[in-house]
Amino acid sequence: MASFKIKTEKIEEFRLDPENPRLGRVALREGWDQETILAEMQTWAPEELAISFLENGFWPQEAVLCLEEDLGDGHSLTVIEGNRRIAALLSLQNAADGSPHKRSWLKLVEEKAAKNQLKDILKAIPYIVMPDRESVDAYLGFRHVTGIKEWAPAEKAQFIAHLIRDRGMDYSEVFRKIGSKTDPVRRNFVAYLILEQMDEYEEVDIEAVESKFSLLFMSLREANIRKFLGVQLDKSPAKDHHPIPDDHEENLRDYTLWLFGNNKIAPVVPESREMSRFALILGSPDAVKYLRNTDSRRVDFEKAYQVSGGEQDEVFELLKEASYNLESALSTVHLYREDEDVRRITSRISEHVKQLQIVLSDVGSSDDD
Repeated sequence: MASFKIKTEKIEEFRLDPENPRLGRVALREGWDQETILAEMQTWAPEELAISFLENGFWPQEAVLCLEEDLGDGHSLTVIEGNRRIAALLSLQNAADGSPHKRSWLKLVEEKAAKNQLKDILKAIPYIVMPDRESVDAYLGFRHVTGIKEWAPAEKAQFIAHLIRDRGMDYSEVFRKIGSKTDPVRRNFVAYLILEQMDEYEEVDIEAVESKFSLLFMSLREANIRKFLGVQLDKSPAKDHHPIPDDHEENLRDYTLWLFGNNKIAPVVPESREMSRFALILGSPDAVKYLRNTDSRRVDFEKAYQVSGGEQDEVFELLKEASYNLESALSTVHLYREDEDVRRITSRISEHVKQLQIVLSDVGSSDDD
């Protein structure tokens, strides 16, 4: 980056990037204009930067990265990196001109800066011209996918999809480009493709799914979930344009509603830490049948988990671990036979074992009857 010359230009010459991954898929699909983009960026807390600019100016080392291109209005500097900074300055300019996005901007200009001071900032904004978008990809990937200014999960995945689709990279090349491990790169790409497939279902609240994209990404670590969806993570990205096969589309629809819900029904999975238990449910035909045949308002996650046999597995694992721990303790417990704490815990274990024997004996008697 040091070989590029820093220049300055007035705010009127800059344009926000309509292809910015942070704007999301809707912005790219609908082709948002500058006014719509700036309005959306008000949710990115640009006031924080504006206060810094008014108090300290715009530091040259924070120069924005631009492309010289015409978006159709005669202005030539499209901001590829630094859109939030430019949005803060544009918002200050609008407030100074009497048309703030909200009153807080007008108050900010009145309290923090004399108009001449603001004019000085807006007429000499530092920027660097880049030869093309591809030359900025590595920087964006490092800064916003694996670096300190991370994008939201869906935005990261969209950028990874851009590198694979538009740049023709494979998973290893993306890994080297942005410094992320190959497995997360692969799962991000496949999860993003699944998100696009979900968009085909009217009953799916795609914005809710996108806002919780990390759940989708996380779920693909579970083998049972991948099997339920028919997903193969080991496929080449060049061939992986439609990760959910046609004969698994009903499963995709159900998985989406159970995990994310929509504006009419709540999700079945109560929270993200239940993902492994959700995977056990999807791995059980009986549990899946329960979910599908039960009124969505009465579906119970714990009941589905019991039907899957997951609770039985948990009990077995707990007892097995207790057995291993007791075997380990038996090798040296004789050395502490006079210790009051050891004797007390041993008494508790003895009572637990008696209770287990009673419970299991009752079960056997019931079976005989």
